[in-house]
Amino acid sequence: MNIAVIIGVVDGETRDEAMRAALGLTLRGASVRVCVGDPGATLGPESQRARATLTLMGHQVDQPGAIAGAIGPADAVEIWGPVGLAPSLQPPGRLTHLVRPGRQAACPTRDEPVLHLPPVLDRDDAERILDQLLAGGPVAVW
Repeated sequence: MNIAVIIGVVDGETRDEAMRAALGLTLRGASVRVCVGDPGATLGPESQRARATLTLMGHQVDQPGAIAGAIGPADAVEIWGPVGLAPSLQPPGRLTHLVRPGRQAACPTRDEPVLHLPPVLDRDDAERILDQLLAGGPVAVW
């Protein structure tokens, strides 16, 4: 499975978390392409380590831009924060919003499902959620 991880305009901590999550997706055998959509973003030490590991493993990390190139061939798209996609670049399918504890989805539209994660998640629940998300359409992570 080809997964595009699009990191929009987010704070450094969220950017680090998104990069670690991209690395985690590779552990399930996915081919990952990461695109940092914020041209002003600076990768901190954790993001730089994740980027180096992804690159070493043969995955592509673009910074900045190249969002259209990342979304086009992807089987699934994970979006972290606002990315300002033009309507012609919207990922195909129905967008699911995955909301981490203490956050809220910025603006789900249409009949898009919103899944609020509990503060504590056991491994089995986390595996089931990840499997369902990977099997579905694109996901926006908040």
